[in-house]
Amino acid sequence: MADLKGVSVTDLNATLEDPEVLDAFREFLRIKLDNNKSTNIDLKKKFEQWLDYVIICNKIFSLAEEDIEDCINLMVEVGERFIAKPPGGYNIALAGQLNRKALEQHCKELGDKTTLDPDTGLLRPGYEFILDGLSKKHDIFRKTVRPRTALHALLCTLS
Repeated sequence: MADLKGVSVTDLNATLEDPEVLDAFREFLRIKLDNNKSTNIDLKKKFEQWLDYVIICNKIFSLAEEDIEDCINLMVEVGERFIAKPPGGYNIALAGQLNRKALEQHCKELGDKTTLDPDTGLLRPGYEFILDGLSKKHDIFRKTVRPRTALHALLCTLS
């Protein structure tokens, strides 16, 4: 497991913003929860897929309104990578089948260029569902990481 000495782990949003903690969280999901022993970093199981889904959705949600082309490309990636069935996609489960079907169809239409108006609202139900589940896994992760104490900091300065 990655060494997080001197780093405080608070909540999932803070973890997503800190590359060092994010790497440790990814490793925790991969090794401890997914029990993924593969050395192939592209072979991801459920919780690591969830993490990637949340990351790509956060990218989409943070785009400016005028970044339509970037939004389209990322939403097409969502459809191809997360919604599509294997071997090309992960076929992840989302909150509701109707929403999932609408998102799948919309991402396909964006990819086919039959529509050029990305509807990011279709991402929200699945995103919230996965974010909630991932937050619960993050709580477990946070409990496994010992925060740096004042005594620890003092000992480090003395060595």
